[in-house]
Amino acid sequence: STVVISVVLMIIGVFLAILVYLTLSGALPSMYQRQEAALPKTNIAIINFIGDTGKNQWNVTIRNNGPVSLQYKDINEWQVFVDDKRADISSIEPSSSGTIQVNGVIKIIIDNSTLGASIHQPHTVKVFGPQATQAFAGWSPQG
Repeated sequence: STVVISVVLMIIGVFLAILVYLTLSGALPSMYQRQEAALPKTNIAIINFIGDTGKNQWNVTIRNNGPVSLQYKDINEWQVFVDDKRADISSIEPSSSGTIQVNGVIKIIIDNSTLGASIHQPHTVKVFGPQATQAFAGWSPQG
């Protein structure tokens, strides 16, 4: 019984020594920071997806659901996929750079000439934005 207690105490001691070493060396905080950097700071949602056949484009409306505002520098921070095909972003309204406040919206305008998405077929839409934000939605034609 003393052998078992000694082994258990030795294992606990080694575990605590490793934990103290990792804490003092900064390994644990850096692991936490790496994990935190991969998590989005806010949440976005696709609230509208409308095809404009006259202009051969799709309008993807994104809302920032919060909890914090979302800053973006230019359209290159956004990627839109329709049916797993990457779409070319023509512009962003109201501005190609700026801040989306909580509950604020932007409209991403994508070019349909290379995408070829039909307004008569259902589609899946994926948006990847700055700060690791992402949103997914399904769309079906009315009628």
